[in-house]
Order: sequence, then C-alpha cells, then structure tokens
Amino acid sequence: MGFEKSGRTPSVMYTVNNAKGKYFIEAYHSDGSNYAFGFATITDTVAQMKKGSDDPHTPIFFHFTEKATIIQQQRFRDTCREAGFLNVRLISFDTVNLSLLIGSHHINVIPGRFVAVLTSELFYIVTRDGRNLKLHKAAPFEQFRFRRCSVDSVVISNMTNDFEEAAVDKIRKCLHPIPVNVGTFWPMNDFLPVLLRSHLGETTSNRYIFNAFCDFDIDIKGQKLIETRFKELPLSVTTDVAVSNVTKLDVNLIKSERTVEVLKTFTLKSGARFVRIVILVESCCDITATMEVVDTAETLQPVICAGGIVATDCLSKEASPAKVEPTVMVMEKSTQDVSSKPTDNNVVKSKKNRSQRRREGRRNAQMNGAPGNQSKPAAAPIENGSIALPRELSQLKLDPLPTTVLTFTSDNRVLIKADTTYTGNKDVFAYVRLQDGIAPMVGQQAFDALQTHPNSVFYDVTRLLAVDFDPAHPDPSWRFKTSSDTDGKVLIHGSDGITTFPIVLFGLVVKSTLLYIKEHVQSEINELGIRLPSSSAISATDLKGVSDKIGMKLVII
Repeated sequence: MGFEKSGRTPSVMYTVNNAKGKYFIEAYHSDGSNYAFGFATITDTVAQMKKGSDDPHTPIFFHFTEKATIIQQQRFRDTCREAGFLNVRLISFDTVNLSLLIGSHHINVIPGRFVAVLTSELFYIVTRDGRNLKLHKAAPFEQFRFRRCSVDSVVISNMTNDFEEAAVDKIRKCLHPIPVNVGTFWPMNDFLPVLLRSHLGETTSNRYIFNAFCDFDIDIKGQKLIETRFKELPLSVTTDVAVSNVTKLDVNLIKSERTVEVLKTFTLKSGARFVRIVILVESCCDITATMEVVDTAETLQPVICAGGIVATDCLSKEASPAKVEPTVMVMEKSTQDVSSKPTDNNVVKSKKNRSQRRREGRRNAQMNGAPGNQSKPAAAPIENGSIALPRELSQLKLDPLPTTVLTFTSDNRVLIKADTTYTGNKDVFAYVRLQDGIAPMVGQQAFDALQTHPNSVFYDVTRLLAVDFDPAHPDPSWRFKTSSDTDGKVLIHGSDGITTFPIVLFGLVVKSTLLYIKEHVQSEINELGIRLPSSSAISATDLKGVSDKIGMKLVII
C-alpha cells in the first residue's frame, strides 16, 4: 500500500534544540555514537547537518519550547527542506521529556488510566488516546492533590536533583499504594535514541509518543479567551465578535502568562457591528486566522472542531476591552477547577533551585479538568427561558461529521481520524510517484523514491490546489515543473513525459489512504470527510469526479 513504515535504519538522526539564543544539534549514529554542536543561526545549523548526511530521508527532530515562534518553526522546517531534508518533525520539548520519563520506566498507559508526572514547577496528567499518549492536564506543582490523588501511577522528574531524598520518601508515603517512580538523567538519556527511532517504525517504544495537540489558548484581545490547549490537531475555531466600538482586533496565542505571540491583527472599517473570526490550526506552525464582516452574530460562543469532534468552549463572555487582559484576569473568570492546593500541608516540597517568577508565570496556564472533575463549558445565552444554541452548532448536530476524516496538511501528510475500531497509523505520507506504464506508488514508497528518482515524485498537493497558486512561479525546491493549460488549469510535469493535474494527485492519495484504512478498521465506511487548509479548494465537479472514481462519497468539512 505504500504506507508501511520504512524498515531501513537511518545512518544518523538529528535532534535540534533552541536555547539561550543558540541551536544545539545532537547527532545519533547507527553505531551508537553521538556528537553535539551549537550554532547561532538556522542556516549554520542545517549546513552542519548537511555535512553529516546527504540522505533526504535523514530524520530531523526539532524539539521546540513555548518560546519558539511560529515564524521560527516555519523557517527551520523550510530551511531543512531547501537543503534537501524532507523528514523533518517538530515536537514539543515538554512531551519529549514526558515520553522519556514514562518510557524509560516502561509504564503501560492504557485507555482510561492516568499517569501523573511531577516536576519541581509543574505536574502533568497523561492518558492514552488510541495509539498515542495524550496530555490531559497541567498545572503548578503546589496544586497537586497528594491526599486525594486519583491517578494510577506517578513519575517524579529528578534529572537535576530538584527533589531531595526526604521529599521523595514523603511523596511515596502520601501516595501509597499508588506506585511512584523517580526519573533520573541516565536512564532517560539512554532511552532517547530508542524513542526517536520509534517515530520511524512500529516498535514497542512508540507507545510513548504523544498525539499532535494545540499548546496554547487563543485570545481575541479585549473580547474573549478561547480554551484550546491540549486539544487534538487539526483544530478550527469559529466565533463572532461585537466590534461596534473597536478599530482593530488582535488575535494572540497564549502559551503561558509570560509568553504571548501575536498571530494576526485585523483593522476594522467603520460601521461594522459584528465580525466572524475563523482560526485554523493544522500543525504547531501552520496556523491561520481570517475575518469577515457579518450582519448578525450567530456564534458568540466559540465553536471548536478538534480532531473531528465539535464542542463549544469559552473561558469568558463578551467583555469590554478595558477589563480583559490575556493573563490573570481572564483566567480567574474560568469555571474550570484545575486543582486545589495539597490538603496535606506537611508534604515536603522539592527544593527550589529555579526562580519563583518562572513557576508563577505558569500558574494560570489552565488546562482540561482532572479525571472525574472535568470543567464545564461556559453557559449558552438564555432567551425566553430556554438556551439558544448557535445555528452552526445546531446544524452540526443534525448533520454530523463523517466518522472517518482525512486531513491534508501543508507538510505532506494525511492525518487519519476514524472510529475506535481503527488500528492503523494516525498519519501517512501524501507523496505520489508516477511512471509511464507502471501503477502509481503512494505514501512511504513514493517518499523513499525521492532519493533515487526525485523527478518522478509529486507532493505539496495542498499548495498545488491553493486558489492563489501561480504555476509560473512554483516552489524552487520542487523537482517537477508546473504550467497552465488553455483553460487556466494547473498542469504538473515530471520525468518520462508524465503530465498530470493536482486533482489527480489528490484522488490517488485519497484512494490509497481509504484502502489502507479499510485494512485496519472493522466498521463500514459510508462516506469520507476531507479537510483541506483554508488556502486550498476543490470544485464540486472535481470532488464528485473523484468520489465516482473511488466509489466513496467525499465531503469537504
């Protein structure tokens, strides 16, 4: 099928971390050796990796922190691609550490069970969502409920000896009979190469990989704060905002109290009463926001679609600009109960070798509720004694989304959302290889062919389908060419005289992905949802043509 993980062991893997203004590379070679380097710029970092490997399949893991901006993440990914590295993965630094802590102790996290990870500043609650781990909650360490803890296992992160032996012993006694493990540096360090390789194939250790999730809340400054942190990607948010007395709107990403990134600033024309904001989060660095003026407000309470699941979620009602700031004031109005402070004041705290400001800076990063104590969404407005639901939400209930959804991302992957009987991979490659007289290759096999036959492999389907794509100015890194036919349709040209259309590539990827899903699901699939980036579009005629060819109803969502 072309979607099986490659069994080839790479000669080298790279991890890149950004700290203190530098990019630190660590190279993990197949013979077990590893080397570290530090560089001031992304260009120098990629050039160093290029010296060690010319293989486009070389795995590169960029472990980003909350301080890494969207532009910085995009620049790193794009610079790697321009240098010929196509297997680039951006992973939250926090989840890497959590995977190492849980994986190095071989803790079996099964659906419905919860594991608490304690650090000197924060605690995390981890569970499992299908094949991958999922962050359920995070909050300051002092809010962890030692006496009323309802988790199944606990791991203490003690890589830098933040917890004294007496503190660990006291925690064990408080949590008994819950098992408590202590994570130290060397077991975790030894497990890192194993964890990295688990991203590349089906191994036991890939049980400790986290799903792709949103690591921020969305703030429409002066209007509302929308809780999106830890929700599964891809994610979309739709909300209407009253703007009669507003001249501009800032859409911010709240990563913590101290780390706020401006996503987009909209300038408003006079006379507008309401606007509709739509925010699409395809990946950690593919985030867009659009705005349109509307006559009436229909979705004052935000409608969130995360990983194919629709819900309403808002931390605050409409507020005047003077009252709302995207930190403490809004968070304190949340109905969510993160966790109270420990009821046992005699629990020995870890020694504080880090600044109090940093811990306090995280205090109000409110997350999803604790097991058995989940938060409630803000109440819908009440009219004439009954709850008035937004029209879009009511329609979604009447006409539910397809159970199986394919999300095309801008980094050449297809994310698969299916029902609980699905046992396959959550994402596959969106690469297609076309050769004269030979059946098309799709997925992993096509991706592997980039190294030996790059002129016959096609990708960036979402960009080729973009409404603003100019075939006269294609991406200079592409090995194929583009042009227009007499009707203005985009043509794609490869080797051996191969010419095709973007919709053909789209159809081949959808067909192969559907066949793959059917091999790994027990239930019947009656229709297939398709989610594209906001910049991409497929006409109803083309969509019906693909539906007819593959024998499956396709629905753009």
